[in-house]
Amino acid sequence: MGTLVSFILGALFASIIIAIFLRLAAKWIIKEDVAFGGAYLTSFIICSIYAIGKIILNFGFGYIGDLMMLPIGLLIQAFFVKLRLKIAFGKACLISLVMTALAIGLGTAIWAIIYFGMAASQ
Repeated sequence: MGTLVSFILGALFASIIIAIFLRLAAKWIIKEDVAFGGAYLTSFIICSIYAIGKIILNFGFGYIGDLMMLPIGLLIQAFFVKLRLKIAFGKACLISLVMTALAIGLGTAIWAIIYFGMAASQ
C-alpha cells in the first residue's frame, strides 16, 4: 500500500514540473499557450503510463528496462501530446524532445549544485 501511495504522490508532483515543461515547449515549438490545467492532466497521464511501463519492463528485463523505456517513453509522450494539443506527430515529437531536454537540464543542474555543494563543504 505504501508503494501505491508513493507512486501516486510522485506522479502528482512530477506532473507539475512536466506540465511546466510542456507549456514551455509548446510555446517554443507551436507558438501556443497551453492552459496549465490541460498541461497538468496530459502530464499526469504521461507520467502514470510511463511509470507503469517502467515497472513492467523492470520486472521483465531488470535494469535494461530503464534503457528500453527511454525511447518508448518519448513516443508515448509524443502520442499523448499529439492527442491533447491536436497537432501533427512530428511537432509532438519535437515538443517531447524539448521537454526531455529541459528535464535532463534541470536534473543535471540540481545534481551539480548538490555535488559541488557537498564537495565545497569538505
